[in-house]
Amino acid sequence: MTPQREVDPRVMLEPNFYYDQEDYLWDYCKKEGIEWNVCMPSFILGAVREAAMNVVYPIGVFAAVHAHMKKPIVYPADLNGFMTIQDQSSSMMNAYLEEWAVLTPEAANEKFNAVWSLSPLFQGSCSLQ
Repeated sequence: MTPQREVDPRVMLEPNFYYDQEDYLWDYCKKEGIEWNVCMPSFILGAVREAAMNVVYPIGVFAAVHAHMKKPIVYPADLNGFMTIQDQSSSMMNAYLEEWAVLTPEAANEKFNAVWSLSPLFQGSCSLQ
């Protein structure tokens, strides 16, 4: 995992409460003279019931629909689609990034994306717990 620094401008197509939170954090920390970090995870893998961003849910629905229709589960793309690098995240990976950000003085007052980019070929050999 390599931390990725966030440098893109904000997307202002519609209101985003995260921007208000970040602005408040930046102002508060500047006023109080303390350091801060923002760590943003990618799609979360896991079994958390209320995690709407969890990619496991759509895969489960896809499998359930196929089971109901008594059809085999087939990957809905070609081999190139299957072998595409997948950006995922996990609670453990997020924790490692957040720990690194807090303990690394050079990371102070920065915003990072947490992304674990793996080919599906290798995803089975790594724990994302």
